[in-house]
Amino acid sequence: MNHYSLPIKVVTALKHIMMSIDQGKPVILVLLDLSAAFHTFDHNVLFSRLKDMVDLSGKVLELFRSYLEQRSQRVSVHGTLSDIHFLLSGVPNGSAKNLGIIFDQCINMYEHVTSVCRVAYYHCKNSQCLKAFLIQEALVNIVHTFVTSRKDYCNSLLYGISDYNINRLQRIQNSAARIVTNT
Repeated sequence: MNHYSLPIKVVTALKHIMMSIDQGKPVILVLLDLSAAFHTFDHNVLFSRLKDMVDLSGKVLELFRSYLEQRSQRVSVHGTLSDIHFLLSGVPNGSAKNLGIIFDQCINMYEHVTSVCRVAYYHCKNSQCLKAFLIQEALVNIVHTFVTSRKDYCNSLLYGISDYNINRLQRIQNSAARIVTNT
């Protein structure tokens, strides 16, 4: 699954969660931002402790290994790049990502839709204010960049959401369309 896009990985994880719930199995989802946890910890010591003290092995231990091993970094100063240095501890800055998806305890995507709507309406309002100063093509690009692309990001996760949430997302689309069409 290493070569799939983030949305595909998230949809697959959600599918497995939903199947387990449907089968009456308990589900725990743990999402970790591992970047701060390993800034000064020697990787070899960590792997040894995870294996011996916590009894991690197999795919779980490999997940930690894949995140930490073969990491490198270099520095650019005034356009000159340093040599590549492999890290024995820590992780390169910027290696942790905010996925931009919010799962609530009911997995009904209500909190995610709420967040998308809040951000989209903020950008709709700003786009409306900028409208008088922009040519049509620039306005369309801004609305797409800040409004519709956010609404569409990982939209395959929204399959089966409530009509209420669909209507909220439709209102965003309608607002964006009114801004770019002057209606």
